[in-house]
Amino acid sequence: MEHYGCLIDLFGRAGILEEAHELIRSMPFEGDAVAWRALLAACRVHGNVELGEVAQRTLVSLGDEHPSDVILLSSTYAAADRWADIEQLGSVGADNAMEKKKAGRSLIEMDVPGLLPTTIMGD
Repeated sequence: MEHYGCLIDLFGRAGILEEAHELIRSMPFEGDAVAWRALLAACRVHGNVELGEVAQRTLVSLGDEHPSDVILLSSTYAAADRWADIEQLGSVGADNAMEKKKAGRSLIEMDVPGLLPTTIMGD
């Protein structure tokens, strides 16, 4: 798989995105998130919105969503002046990809007899 990933990245950097896509589809095993994410990044660089959408949808179907995928696709939309698509993607990304972290809690021990303060971050 590692060699396929290198070729996909190489094709993407060279701007031959259809060949990179065909390589992923013709591999003797299912392309993983690394391969599809490399294609998505190349689509952003070279402005291929349609193939970028395919790559992002495939990442979602693989169950390997990451906030950077939404950012890459929205940057591709912005370069193509497709602002309505960015708004639509923003609502999907806010719901799925960018979950808010829960507040963390830590205990700090101090040399004050009988005092053990608690600090809560993220409130």
